Amino acid sequence: MKVLLVDDDDHIRELSKIYLENIYGNLTVETTSSAKKAIRLLEESYFSAVISDYQMPEMNGLEFLEELRDRGNDIPFIIFTGKGREEVAMRALNLGADRYIQKGGDPKPQYILLAQAVKQSVEHNHAQKELERSEKEKTSILNSLSEVVDHQDEGGRIIWANRAFSEEVDTATGNLIGEYCYDVWFDRDERCRGCPIIKAYKSGESGEEALKFLEEQKFDLVLADHKMPGITGVELLTKVKDSYPNTVRILITGYSDLKVARDAINKADVHHYLEKPWDNEMIVNTVHRELVRMDERESASVTKVEDVVEALEYIREFRNKIKSFSKTQPGIMSIPKDRSGGRQKIILEFSSSSEFNKFSFELKNNKDLKELYQVRIEDVQIFNNKYIVTVSLKP
Repeated sequence: MKVLLVDDDDHIRELSKIYLENIYGNLTVETTSSAKKAIRLLEESYFSAVISDYQMPEMNGLEFLEELRDRGNDIPFIIFTGKGREEVAMRALNLGADRYIQKGGDPKPQYILLAQAVKQSVEHNHAQKELERSEKEKTSILNSLSEVVDHQDEGGRIIWANRAFSEEVDTATGNLIGEYCYDVWFDRDERCRGCPIIKAYKSGESGEEALKFLEEQKFDLVLADHKMPGITGVELLTKVKDSYPNTVRILITGYSDLKVARDAINKADVHHYLEKPWDNEMIVNTVHRELVRMDERESASVTKVEDVVEALEYIREFRNKIKSFSKTQPGIMSIPKDRSGGRQKIILEFSSSSEFNKFSFELKNNKDLKELYQVRIEDVQIFNNKYIVTVSLKP
């Protein structure tokens, strides 16, 4: 992490550099004596954060901060000053300073606080940019769907709508936010009878109730917890697969039995398997991704010959990976023959559940491979914190 420290006091610059670099070994501090020089340095090189004194000749710390923000530079900015006036602190924060720290007193705890402020500000800045990137990506994904998609609160008020929704009702997306769906769609003053949004907010009570909703109307995606009253999530999604094979199926569970994972893949044929604890962004991203894949599957047009070629190429690549892996880790995998059924069994080792999930869903998502070669996961065992997986296929 590279930080630019700006102070017109030579002693403070030298002392700050020594303390900060000693406190955090991965911190590199470059110093300069004025804000104007700092602006040039920021144009020439990348810095993770700026630490600036307030009272400096030519351009003070607040004028320096304001100049950066006017240029669209949102680099984390920390005011580090001996001038403790309240109005300076308030103006600094209003201009977009991340922290305001006073000089003075015992230098060691003071610089520990400063180093922590730098670290936290940089991490917050990175997280904020990642959130903005994620939001743009989600908006792009949803706007690329041909289906009408909107996010409503329990009262039916529209929180967000995609481009297809906007085009369908011939209203700009920005003008839809805050409106009620029943007013936009049907010019009504109250909720529609049998409103699916009300049902959707109630649909998490049990698997049996979810099946009733599915009988009443079409759903593109079902997301189920495994442990529910009555039937389990795997049992629910298995029924969904049998009755509504084109519906996307996602299972969420904190249940650590690997039999659940195996049944989710082989019986329910789920499209994704999420483990608790989770965060909302992870679920939203997964739902978006699976809806896009569903859209691609429905719009795809591939000949049978191409399907076979793709499946053969996949199986060749799969076997080459196995051979390569066996060379680097001899004895880890074997390929015994099942004489009775004529199926080929492959034993694989994965160091984490995420690796296992990624591998199993790669197998599952190739429809032709499943149908032509009848690929399936036969068994999953945990040994020394590793996942031992038996996969079989019809050669």
